[in-house]
Amino acid sequence: MSQGKLVTVSVKAATKIREFMAQQGNRDLVVHVSLVQTHCMGGAGYAYHFGFANEISDGQESFENDGLRFAVDASSASRLHGTTIDYVETLESQGFVVNNPNAIAKCPCGHHDLFDRM
Repeated sequence: MSQGKLVTVSVKAATKIREFMAQQGNRDLVVHVSLVQTHCMGGAGYAYHFGFANEISDGQESFENDGLRFAVDASSASRLHGTTIDYVETLESQGFVVNNPNAIAKCPCGHHDLFDRM
């Protein structure tokens, strides 16, 4: 794995994550980030999954960004290295946007990233 941050989270994304934590009633949660394989493109497509946990599990890589704690499963780390997560709001939509330099393409539906088989 090359040097540099595993994942970078923008200030807007961190702010939105804090809002979700407040809704959960716990501002000390760990943000879990992973890739979930989809059936798209013969199983080559991956969707990003975000969730909360109370602690970092064994086998997860962890990091802090803007005062938030994050955990990434070892199986997802190589495909997430160098990724940036932002939160955008437009007239048409709002949500987290993931920019992953390891993705080689998007599936035809545009919702899942494709990676070389590793």
